[in-house]
Amino acid sequence: MNVKFNENIKWLKEHEERFSINPEVIDYRIEYKIVTSKEEDFPGLVGSFVREETPIEKVTGEEVTIHSQFFPLKEAEQIASGLNIQSEYFTIIGFGLGYVAAAIRRKYPDLKIILIEPDKKLFYLSLKYCDLNFLDFTNIYVGYDDAEVKSYSYKLQVTSYKSPPLPPPAHSTRGGRIYDSDLYIQKSEERLLPSLYARIKNLFIQNDHHSLSDKWKYKKFTGEQCRILFIDSAYVLSKECLTAIKNTGHLAHYIHIDVENCDYEQFVKKLMNDIINFKPDFVLTINHLGFDKEGRLTSLFNDIELPYASWFVDSPNVVLSSYDLNISDFCHIFVWDDDYIPEVKVKGYKNCEYLPLATDTNIFYPKDTNYKYNVSFVGSSMAYAIHKNMKSWVHRDDLILPFPRIVENFLKLKTRHVEEALHQEKIRFNNFDQEEDFKAAILWKATQIYRQSGINMLSEFMPTISGDPNWTNILPIEYEILSERWYYDNLCDFYNQSKVNFNMTSLQMTNAVNQRVFDVSACNKFLLTDYRKQITEFFETKENLVWFDDIGEIPDLLKFYLKNEDERNRISRNAFNIVTREHTYNHRIIKMIQELRK
Repeated sequence: MNVKFNENIKWLKEHEERFSINPEVIDYRIEYKIVTSKEEDFPGLVGSFVREETPIEKVTGEEVTIHSQFFPLKEAEQIASGLNIQSEYFTIIGFGLGYVAAAIRRKYPDLKIILIEPDKKLFYLSLKYCDLNFLDFTNIYVGYDDAEVKSYSYKLQVTSYKSPPLPPPAHSTRGGRIYDSDLYIQKSEERLLPSLYARIKNLFIQNDHHSLSDKWKYKKFTGEQCRILFIDSAYVLSKECLTAIKNTGHLAHYIHIDVENCDYEQFVKKLMNDIINFKPDFVLTINHLGFDKEGRLTSLFNDIELPYASWFVDSPNVVLSSYDLNISDFCHIFVWDDDYIPEVKVKGYKNCEYLPLATDTNIFYPKDTNYKYNVSFVGSSMAYAIHKNMKSWVHRDDLILPFPRIVENFLKLKTRHVEEALHQEKIRFNNFDQEEDFKAAILWKATQIYRQSGINMLSEFMPTISGDPNWTNILPIEYEILSERWYYDNLCDFYNQSKVNFNMTSLQMTNAVNQRVFDVSACNKFLLTDYRKQITEFFETKENLVWFDDIGEIPDLLKFYLKNEDERNRISRNAFNIVTREHTYNHRIIKMIQELRK
């Protein structure tokens, strides 16, 4: 038996009041081996991260040197010399062979250290080579993931110090402040377990405003007027939500996030500063914008007991499948299609409600204008979306060749679940992202074919199509193709100038009606649309909105309503009255607030 290992085990037993090791084994699938550094007679350490891929019989290894291959002790001394620790407590995440921790102790002999090593296997290996005697005044956590570190930290109190006991890691404060500088992370270990380290790091890295004192846990929903902090990126529904909050007598404050060029740490700092100053009753975002996969923002909202609402107006499946660390009792998911509710709840988001789309009557309203178009359609050809989602697998013949057949099967199944069309296919993907790209491409290609099938029925009525340039490559030459209408600028004019506005819904929506149904109706103009289950929920009968169940009905319906202007106007007026009375974004915000008050 290794003598140093025995001495270290004895030391741990003598200091058991400051040492905690998880009795459970968490297998991180990392294999370690000891190597000798090239220019010092000291052991080095290499981690070989073994991860499963598809097919699972194959594995790949990636070697990461935990300490420098050249002069690891000098490296540790340089790290310690670069630290300027001002607080009473210091946290080290990742122990390695203890070189950095020992160097920090030599520089700061009285410093109280919180040491976390997530991988129990690595810690036991280190006991054969390091000397734990330098770890006086140290709390040690071994083998815990982030949730266990946080929960156990509340229970562990150090009793051997004459000075106040070490605080629990999740709330290590001095003078009511948590210092983001009082932390060292073993970067090479972080490369091996990036997601875990990000979550553990989130328990410690905070700024001046992150003290979890009572000022953060203020009472919510104390009056009739709500205070709503909105995360904005100039994304869909941003303007509508902010306007609706104001229109309904509530207060809105928004924080902007640049999705393409985001400094996330600065965004979180700004968000926390706005929370402490604005004191919102809840935070509102669209499609989970602003939340990170590591769950840092969710963890923060949990700690300060702040509810937040995420309104999905696209499929929530891909986002929420990758964001399982965002599950929280304070999280409220709203979906625009009630068909998604069971799937969202299965993922663990128990607070999930149906909140359909609507219209903003400040943007869409009747205009006294002459008709310019007999029949018009506004929408994407889906060519850009298809191309984008094919990039990660277009080089694979085993995916390109079956793609058209799977799209055809998907259309025949009449479902939004691409998995059902893939059920009989023996396809292996390189990773999760590639699989999601493949599924998305199938959905968008099927939507393109579906839309084109309906638009092809318009040919004898001199239709006008407004959308991306790719329509010119898809539709016959006799179709008039116009540039894309801008939603907040000239789309309202286009709807008002069309005798019949035509609609074909995206196939990601099984039950829901899309934005166009509400917006055209708000313009008091006629709409002919494909059937969706929610149509009867809103409009009840074809006396209020006209739909077709099969594309074969389209020519006869168009002939009738183009000839009968009075009938068009009567139905349009009925739809207008229903939408403006019951289905504006003012109504949706009121409904959302009612649900959150519960």
